[in-house]
Amino acid sequence: MEVVQYETQLKDVKYSETLVLSENEIKITSFWSHLLCTATTNKKFDPLFVMENIIPSFDRTFNYLIEPEDSWKHGKDVVAFYNTVQNMIVIRSDVYEGAQNGNCIALISIAHEVVHCIQSIILRFIRIFDCAEFKKELSKIKAEQIQEHEFQTDSIMRLLFSPEEITKGRTQEEVLDEYVLKPVLSLICILIKNVGKQFLDFIKEENAKNPVLNQNYLEAV
Repeated sequence: MEVVQYETQLKDVKYSETLVLSENEIKITSFWSHLLCTATTNKKFDPLFVMENIIPSFDRTFNYLIEPEDSWKHGKDVVAFYNTVQNMIVIRSDVYEGAQNGNCIALISIAHEVVHCIQSIILRFIRIFDCAEFKKELSKIKAEQIQEHEFQTDSIMRLLFSPEEITKGRTQEEVLDEYVLKPVLSLICILIKNVGKQFLDFIKEENAKNPVLNQNYLEAV
């Protein structure tokens, strides 16, 4: 069913990129996602609240759509999906109502799509800084790749519902070092690297505009 579901997500897309995370990176992603998604919910992951309130605060292009059950045209095996092109979670109305009433299966179905959306946000952030080692092409016709991505999504979802598993077996110092300090320092290094690259590109552009001045400068040196 998950393969069918993701094929629905990629219906109008020939290729789609996805995050490629190691087991430890899945935990780091889950750690920060849980931190951001539960800041106002007493540390409880509530997929409906995240979809309706948290994600829109980070991503103004995001939206969600509740489609009536009697006009649902996405197949009986698909109850919700994340549309990567429109950046939208689409949910069948009875499933949405079930989640509102605390139905576990409905909540898990929506949580799965919320995690797809979170990964999409992270991927767009990574794409800005051109961290190619964390992404790859995902062809919608290769079921094994889709299953791999779905397994990763389910792994993050499970950790969001059971955050104690993220830090299980680690001391507070190890959590601080592995999940906070190292990722933050890596991000700072990436930012510095990109600022430096932009500065060098700017100098090259200016030199190309003024080749005579540049030649005079070199001769003077």
